[in-house]
Amino acid sequence: MSLFILDDMIVDESESHENKRVKITTACDTCRRRKVKCDGASPCANCTRGAYQCTFSDASTKRPRGPPKGFVALIEDRLHTIESLLVNLVNKDNINENNKEIKKERDNAIEESSQRQRFSTFKIRQYSPMNVIAPATQSSPHLFIPTTPPADVKEYILIITTKIITKSWY
Repeated sequence: MSLFILDDMIVDESESHENKRVKITTACDTCRRRKVKCDGASPCANCTRGAYQCTFSDASTKRPRGPPKGFVALIEDRLHTIESLLVNLVNKDNINENNKEIKKERDNAIEESSQRQRFSTFKIRQYSPMNVIAPATQSSPHLFIPTTPPADVKEYILIITTKIITKSWY
């Protein structure tokens, strides 16, 4: 097998296969812009067929590869800034966790104090015919029957039965 270069073309010539395909390294500008296969001739078959001007741009006029100068340094600076902000946030979170525990203990103490105060001022409600059975609502169609009946049990039973009989259910 022998390789040789002929006007920007790499030709792979093999003794066993004489009709081997030729691979070119650069396509003409028109074929590259249209994204079609170029045969590397001057003018190439595609440009001849389409009546296009077949030109090969010089490699030195191509756009440089890679990021522009200073871009990587700019990205690294931004990364360091973000990392330092993240470290500061983590430190603040640790401080906030300690503060949360202190606030939680304080809130628990306040809650216990308010519960003790509520129970000390709790008064047993006097039951009258108006508050023994609360009217049924749309969200709660059940009757409210207190757990401790009033002193007069007969009156209590009479109130319940009259409310049940006169109640219109949904």
